[in-house]
Order: sequence, then structure tokens, then C-alpha cells
Amino acid sequence: MSLRLLMVYADARMPSSRIRILQMVPWLRRLGVEATCLPYPRTLGARFTLRRQAACHDLVLLQKRLPVRADTLLWRHLGRPLLFDFDDAIAFRQEPRAGSYLSPTRQRRFARTVRLADGIIAGNRYLASLCGAAAKPVLIAPSPVPYPVATCSARPPNPVPILGWVGGGPNLDSLAALAVPLRRLAARHPFRLHVLSDQPFTCPGVEVVNLPWRLASQEEEIARFDIGLMPLAADNPWNAGKCSYKLLQYMAAGVASVASPVGMNSEVIDDGVNGLLATDEAAWERTLIRLLDDPSLRQRLGRAARQTVARAYTYPAIAGQWLAFFASA
Repeated sequence: MSLRLLMVYADARMPSSRIRILQMVPWLRRLGVEATCLPYPRTLGARFTLRRQAACHDLVLLQKRLPVRADTLLWRHLGRPLLFDFDDAIAFRQEPRAGSYLSPTRQRRFARTVRLADGIIAGNRYLASLCGAAAKPVLIAPSPVPYPVATCSARPPNPVPILGWVGGGPNLDSLAALAVPLRRLAARHPFRLHVLSDQPFTCPGVEVVNLPWRLASQEEEIARFDIGLMPLAADNPWNAGKCSYKLLQYMAAGVASVASPVGMNSEVIDDGVNGLLATDEAAWERTLIRLLDDPSLRQRLGRAARQTVARAYTYPAIAGQWLAFFASA
């Protein structure tokens, strides 16, 4: 008899719900899992539906939401083992308040959710460490990327090199932190900066091409990049919890990538082998000049990057890890 899994996702509009739950379903089904998805219950009727559905399944997985105290009894008495999956540092604020990322409310709700769960799926090692030393199973499973996808090596060379960044508007501050090295670079070397986002980005002195992010076209747009960018500030816990998703997207497309050595980026990139790491503005400028001046280096790093993704970050690979974890839950 196959495993019956009920996955309760945070919000279909959230990238993490799409990537880790909705797009994971067909891969779990290929492995024989009877996977059913429900949005997080927001009404009394939806809570009753969740209880009825849980009774028909072997496992329940809660994705990313931190139940309020009033919902604790619902999750505690579903009558099935409960797994909790998360891929951001949701115990902290995304933006500081009065200079601090700490949120006592979030930390209480996070700790309560961890206590409720019979097992944890965390997107990286740092996130797993936030769960403390609880005596329960923990799986570290990154967010998988589609693979194979369109690659930069399969298209004609760009007449002008393209540097690229993908992300939501709230994360544009990370890209803005590269304004100085990008302006210096533009004074020495021709390039265009393609930004795939839901909000426009400006950088005086740099030729910026703003492109609307669309799920259907993002892979083709990324394949147009010559160099992928993933800058992150190292001084906050939210960035430490990032799961390097845009970096993995670049790498799946064979795009040579540069990233800040923050959080999971340092695990994904073997510096000089499948990508490059840059710690400060001067290092970013040097590294980007090096890549712009050396197409063969970009090709070598891009090939190794695709191999890295193929080994460890695809849907078949991560779905297999989930299935093995379910068996032990």
C-alpha cells in the first residue's frame, strides 16, 4: 500500500509553496506517494475539512506557516504524524525593527510549531540549527530546481555580455548593494544588467534592462545571462537562512555565477570550481572583471555548475530524500 501524504501549504502565491510543495507533487507521485495538497485553513469550515482529510492520510506535512496559539489544538489532535517544512529564517523578521531582526512573537510561534511536529524538513543547515536540540528527526533538503532547462551554451553568444539577477522586489536591496562595483565595472567594460523582477531596478551609470518575472519564461531569460549575481549582506539572520535558489537556477542553466559567501551559498559554490565567491565591493569588481575578460572561464564554471545541480538539487533527487524521510517518520 502506498504512502498517503497530505501537504498543507502556506499560500499558492508564495514561491516556496510553489517550489517545495505544488511542483513537488508529481515527483512524489512518480515514487508511489499518494500526495494531496490543501491550502492552510483560514476558516472554521476549512479546519473541519483538514481534520477529515487528515484521517484519510498516513502523514500530514505543514509547510512554512506558524500556527497561532488558537490553532494549536487542531494540529496537535489531527491523529496523524505531523511534519513541518520551512525554507526561510521565519523565526526572525525579514527587515529589522529598531535595528533588530529578533521577534519574540515569531520565536514563540516557531518554537511551538517545532514542538508540535514529529519531524522537521529544513531547507539548509542553518535553518535546521534553529530547531535546537529537539529529539526528533530532521531532514536538510534544499529547494529543488527544474532540470534540465535551457542553457546559455545552447544559444548564440551575446553581442554585449549580460549580467543577470532574479528575485522579488523586496530583495532588490541586495542587488542595490552592488551599485558601486557595477558602476566602476561599467566604466571599464561594456555589459548589460538584466533584472527579472516584479519591480523595476535603477542604477545610474549602468545599462539596466528590467524584465517582468514570469514563471513560463524565467528559464529562457536566465539562459540569456552570461553571469549570474547573488549578493547577500552577511550581517543578518534572514539572509543566513536563504536557500540559494536563484543561484541554483543560474547554475542549472550553465551560467557562471558569483555569490556572497553567506549561508548556503558557501555550500553550493566550490569557489573557482563551479562558481565564484565575492566578499566585498572590491572582490565583486575583481571577480566580475575576471569573468567578463575570460569567456572560457565562464564556460568551465558553467559546465561544472550544471553537474552540481544534476547531482544534488533536482526534483528527483530531493523527492527521493523526502520519501526516505517519510519512511522513518
